[in-house]
Amino acid sequence: MNCPEIRPQLGAFVDGELQSSLRDAVEAHVARCEACAQALSRHRLLGDELRALVPREQAPAALRDWARAAVRGEARAPAIAVLPAPRRVRPAWGRGRWLTTGLALAACMAVAVGVTQQLASRDVLARELVAAHVRAAVTGHVSDVISTDQHTVKPWFNGRLDYSPPVADFADAGFPLEGGRLDYVNDRAVAVLVYRRNRHPIDLFVWPARRGAPRLAPSARDGYQIERRVVAGMECWAVSDLNATELRAFLERYAQHFARAG
Repeated sequence: MNCPEIRPQLGAFVDGELQSSLRDAVEAHVARCEACAQALSRHRLLGDELRALVPREQAPAALRDWARAAVRGEARAPAIAVLPAPRRVRPAWGRGRWLTTGLALAACMAVAVGVTQQLASRDVLARELVAAHVRAAVTGHVSDVISTDQHTVKPWFNGRLDYSPPVADFADAGFPLEGGRLDYVNDRAVAVLVYRRNRHPIDLFVWPARRGAPRLAPSARDGYQIERRVVAGMECWAVSDLNATELRAFLERYAQHFARAG
C-alpha cells in the first residue's frame, strides 16, 4: 500500500478498528515511511488529548437498553406515557435528561474544537521555528553577536528585547556557545542562542513563558528535530538537524544548569 491509501486508515488503526490484514499492512508501511509515521503520531497525540480533556458521560440506562435493542433489530420507539386529560403526553425519558445529554455533547464538541485549534497552533509554531533556523543557515546570518563568552552574548540583548535570556556555555559537555541573534517567531521578536554539536548548529529560541501558549511534543519536521522546555520562566525551543537523542541531551543540560543556578 502507498501513502494515499494508508493515510485514511490511520484513525481506524489508532482506534483498533482495522482487520488484522489491513492492520499489518499499515504497521509495515509506517515502519519504513517517516512521513506516515509522523502522521500516525499526530493521530495518537490527538486521541490522547481528547481522552484527557473530554469528560466521559455515562449514558442513562434507558438509552443503553434502546441502543442494544436497535443493534439486535428489536428497537421500538421510546415508551410514551399517556396521562389523563388535560395533561399532555410526554416521553418517559425526561426532557431534563435529553437536555443534559445535549449539553454534554455540545461540551465535548467544544473541547474537540479547542484541541484541534491547539494542535493547529503547534503546527504553525513548528513551521515557524524550522523556517527561521533554515533561513539563518541559508542566508549566513546565523549570529548577530559572535562569541563563546556568555558575558558578551547575554548583555548584547539588553535594550534589544524586553527580557534577558538565560545564557551559558556548555563546551565542557560538547555543546559550545557560538553567539546569538534576534529573530521573529510566535508573533514577537525573540532571542536565539546559537550552539553547536560537532558540525551541527543548534538554535535555541527563548522568550518569556505565558499561560495558554501552544506546547509541542518532541517532533521532527523536514529533517529537523524540535525539543521544548520551560527554563527559568522562559519558553526554550531547540531546533537542529542533530539527532533527537543528542538534541534532548543538550536541552536537558541547559535546563539543569539554570535549575541549579536558581
